[in-house]
Amino acid sequence: MTPPLPTFLIIGAMKAGTTSLAYWLGEHPDVFLAPGKELRFFNVPQRWERGVDWYRSQFAGAEGTRAIGEATPGYLGHPRAPERIASVVPGARLIALLRHPADRAYSQYWLNRAIQKEARTFRQIIQEETSGTDLSYGFYLERGRYLKHLNELKEHFPEAAILPLLLDDLSADPAGTFARVCAHIGVDGSVLPPNVGKVYNARSALRSRPLSHAVRMFRARRLLSARMAGRINAWNGTTRSEPYPPMEPEIRAMLVELYEDQIPGLEQLLGRDLSSWRR
Repeated sequence: MTPPLPTFLIIGAMKAGTTSLAYWLGEHPDVFLAPGKELRFFNVPQRWERGVDWYRSQFAGAEGTRAIGEATPGYLGHPRAPERIASVVPGARLIALLRHPADRAYSQYWLNRAIQKEARTFRQIIQEETSGTDLSYGFYLERGRYLKHLNELKEHFPEAAILPLLLDDLSADPAGTFARVCAHIGVDGSVLPPNVGKVYNARSALRSRPLSHAVRMFRARRLLSARMAGRINAWNGTTRSEPYPPMEPEIRAMLVELYEDQIPGLEQLLGRDLSSWRR
């Protein structure tokens, strides 16, 4: 039987709670989430060149599942991703998690430092990117231009297909936010997996990534109960990293000013007061 294509995508933003939401949804009995987060099909040229048949094969075992999805935070903000997504899954429901753009950039920086992909200081990065020598897709500041990226999505998808959420909501009201996501993708939001509210990938290191992958595979094939999977993931997702140091006030003030122009549009789009983002 030919595997189905996804019905929903968690598209970003990076370092805004996408991993936690993906793990929560993966424990819902009516949701199939592709094993292995970040398929990166629509934003990595080498993956895109593998073709739709390869992408479809990532959802083997999802037949008969009400909601089928994947989570790749790099989709939000990629210049080709909206068009590509629309060409392959035009009816997909999209979920975009947003975080204070200064905090998002700083968190991404410390992640890259932890995995030894970044040697510069954060101050050096900000100076380079705001000087115009390094400001392009794929760097720290561009990913926080949410209004621009959401408007690009709306050129290819109806507004009702896009659910923008705040990381603050995911943290303050995980059950209520999870229910909103469930309604958006068409599953019962009253079903609350035991891991909803648990934070994944917050400066953490899994004890075993192969174990995490195996749990997803067994859950996808209905060979492992949600309760047991939740217990295993709770043990495997123990945070081991120390918190990173606070951002320099001068740098934060610079970034708040940099993103100021997008806040009114985001407030209108979300129907929310984002005055806290101005601080």
